[in-house]
Amino acid sequence: MSNTFQKKTSAIIVQIFIGLIIVGFMFTGYQTGFGPTVNNVASVGKYQISGREFNSEINRRIQFYTQMSGGKSLSSVQIKKFGIRESALESLISKKLFLVLSDDMGISPGSEQIKEEIKNLPYFKTNDQFDINLYKNLLNANQFSTQEFENTMKEDLSVKLVKEMLDNVPISKGYETTISKLKNTVIPIDAVSINLNSLETYIEVTPKEIEEFLKDETNINRAKSIFNERKSQKYDQAEEVLASHILLKKDKESDSEFEKKVQDLLKKLNTKNFAELANKNTQDPSGKKNGGDLNWFPRGRMVPEFDKVAFSTPKGQISSPVKTQFGTHIIYVRNKKDKKDAKFEDYRAEISKELIQKKKTNEKNTLAEKIFSDVKTNIKNEKNLSTIIAKYKLTHVSNNEINAIDGLKGKINLEDQKLDQIFNSPNQVLEFKDINQYLVISTGSQKTVENKGDKTSESFALARKLQDKIMKTLKENTSIKTTRGLLD
Repeated sequence: MSNTFQKKTSAIIVQIFIGLIIVGFMFTGYQTGFGPTVNNVASVGKYQISGREFNSEINRRIQFYTQMSGGKSLSSVQIKKFGIRESALESLISKKLFLVLSDDMGISPGSEQIKEEIKNLPYFKTNDQFDINLYKNLLNANQFSTQEFENTMKEDLSVKLVKEMLDNVPISKGYETTISKLKNTVIPIDAVSINLNSLETYIEVTPKEIEEFLKDETNINRAKSIFNERKSQKYDQAEEVLASHILLKKDKESDSEFEKKVQDLLKKLNTKNFAELANKNTQDPSGKKNGGDLNWFPRGRMVPEFDKVAFSTPKGQISSPVKTQFGTHIIYVRNKKDKKDAKFEDYRAEISKELIQKKKTNEKNTLAEKIFSDVKTNIKNEKNLSTIIAKYKLTHVSNNEINAIDGLKGKINLEDQKLDQIFNSPNQVLEFKDINQYLVISTGSQKTVENKGDKTSESFALARKLQDKIMKTLKENTSIKTTRGLLD
C-alpha cells in the first residue's frame, strides 16, 4: 500500500534529480580532533566534504553529548555507542544533497545576501558594528580564508532556502485525501524485536576458555586497552553518600519562629523515625512518599552547601540544619562509599569473557534462532512471552495501533516494505530478518478511525514527509562507498 503511494507522490520530483547525484568517497583517514586538512573525505556531485568539516561535525556532536552528561569527557566506547561518527557523516551527506538540489532548482543566495548574513553574525561585531579586522583575525586564527568562510556561508544559506521551499510546497487535495485515508486506516499489532548484538552477553564462556584466552599477550593487551577506556567512566568507584533529607521553607513566619520550627523538628528526629517524619514534614515534593530518600550521589551532584555537610557528616548520623537556595535541609547520612581506583586484575576476566563472546558468532546465531522460534510460538501466549522477553531483555510493543504512514514510532523501526506486508496480512504472525535484528509481529484486523488532528499541523507534517521521501529516494539511488575502517 505505502510503496504504491510513494511512487505516485514522489516519482515525478525524484526523476528530475536521479542521475545528477553521484557520491564517491575517497577517504584517506581523519583526525579525532578539530583541525584543517587538505584531504577531502567525500564528494556529493560537485560538492566536497572536507576533513575539516567531518572533524568539526564530529566534535560538535561530542560537545553536545558531553554537555548532556554533565561535562564529563566521552570515552571512545561512548563515542561508538552513540554513533557519533556515523551520524556526523550522514548529516554532511544530507547537507550536500540539499546543495545539489538547490543547484538544479536554481535556488542560490546572492553575494549581497551572503555579505549581509556575515555582517549580522555577533562574533564579528565590535560595539554592535561589523568589524572587518575582527572578522579577518578570527578567520585567520581558525585557519580559514575569507573565501572558504564565505563559501561555507553560501552553502548554509542555500540549504536553508531549499528547506524553506520544501516546507512550503503546496499540498494538493488529492495528496491530502490519500494521506488522510492511509493515516485513518489502522491495524493493531504486537511486536517483538530481537537485537542480535545484545545476545552476546548470553553466550556461555567457561573459566577454562578465559584462562586460555589470557595466555596470549595480544589478548591481554586488548583487554587492558578496553579497561583503560572504561576505567574512569565505569570501573572507578567515586566517593558517594546515601542520604535522605527533610526540606523546610520559610513562609509567613518570622525568622525566630521558623528557626524554632526547625529546631523542634530536629529534636524529634532519630534514625528510626526519620523517614516517617520526612513524609509528614518535608516540602520537597519528590520526598513526601519515600522518606526524603536521595539515593546514592557523588560529590558535585548537589549544591555546594548541601554537598559539604552531606560528605562531612559521619555515616549513620543526622546533620545540623543547612541552608541552601532551596530552603533549610536536615540530612540523614545513611551510608558512605570511599573513592576506589579500579584495578585491571579485578576486571580482566569480565572483559575477556566479553571479547570471547563477540567471537562466538555461530553460538549467537543459534541462540537467536532459538529465541526467534520461541517468540513466534508464544506471541499470543502472554505469560510465556513475558518470560522470554524478561530473560533476554527483548524490545516488546504490545496492543499498538499503527497506520501505513507513521508506522511504529519509537522503539522499533518499520520500513515501507514491512508496513506493506503488515497491512496486507491481517490476523497473522509475520516474521522479518535483518542483519542485526529479527522481528516477530502479530497483526489484528484493520479498522478505520476518525482523524481529529489539527489541519495546519497536519499540512506541515505532510510537507515534511514529502521532503523526507524525496531525500530518502535520492539517497537510495546514490552510489555511496566508504573505505574499510573509516567509522571504527
